[in-house]
Amino acid sequence: MTVDYSINQNGILLVQVFNSSWELIGQVFENVSSGARSRTLTLPADNPSENNHVQAKLLSPSWGDIGVPQLQELVPRGGTPPPTGGNSLSWNPTPTNISNGNNPVTVDYSINQNGILLIQVYNSSWELIGQVFENVSPGATRRTLSLPANGLSPSNNHLQAKLLNSNWQEIDVPTLYVGLP
Repeated sequence: MTVDYSINQNGILLVQVFNSSWELIGQVFENVSSGARSRTLTLPADNPSENNHVQAKLLSPSWGDIGVPQLQELVPRGGTPPPTGGNSLSWNPTPTNISNGNNPVTVDYSINQNGILLIQVYNSSWELIGQVFENVSPGATRRTLSLPANGLSPSNNHLQAKLLNSNWQEIDVPTLYVGLP
């Protein structure tokens, strides 16, 4: 199974296989360093059922949660897990403040098609007060964009980042969101 990932610290990539009753039937893990990469792992699976579940997680070096959503896929017996899509998006680091003017915002992403990286900032009334976008090519990388902002609220501003296809339509990557003072 090939897993594309992006992590902003050293950690552990854990991939587990469960049968249809969610009993663990196999797992493999690998220590990983920070960055956006792709890893191919061989999954052991003892006594698979008709439908099995594959789960991938990024963890801290001490096996703790780091706030990255886990990936889950349903895989039939003898089947190949569907591709992970190669699509992911994460803050690097998560922004903690924003000010009027230009703000550097860094994200790690992986995309399996030509697309658009879009970063937007809204004030507390959810009025768009700044955005920046960049056309992106298939692959995994880190990108810092200069986000202009004008008209921030004294508090409760909203920042979001999206990966879109080249027609500005949603793809299988959740929108990143962070509330900022």
